[in-house]
Amino acid sequence: MGFFSSPADKYSNIEHSFTTDQIKKVFNSLRVVNLTNNEEDIVEEALIARKGNDGKISLRQIYETVHHLKRENKISKIDEHKLMDLFIEHYKEFDN
Repeated sequence: MGFFSSPADKYSNIEHSFTTDQIKKVFNSLRVVNLTNNEEDIVEEALIARKGNDGKISLRQIYETVHHLKRENKISKIDEHKLMDLFIEHYKEFDN
């Protein structure tokens, strides 16, 4: 990372198809995260809104969305990290 780099820079900006059903599936595996149902809905809606018209979203865009929600105190820092771990795991399938 350069002198003025952002934490978002460590995440890929390559967009992949990520349907609403796939997003919901990730949230169904969230039993480890301490998100309330309301917080889950907020994150889910924010990610669905962030997707492009083509239904694609990059891991960097996911990070930026989740991080924005953390900065607005809609989710905790711990939840931000756990969510990103789940999404990173999901996006590993695209590396194969």
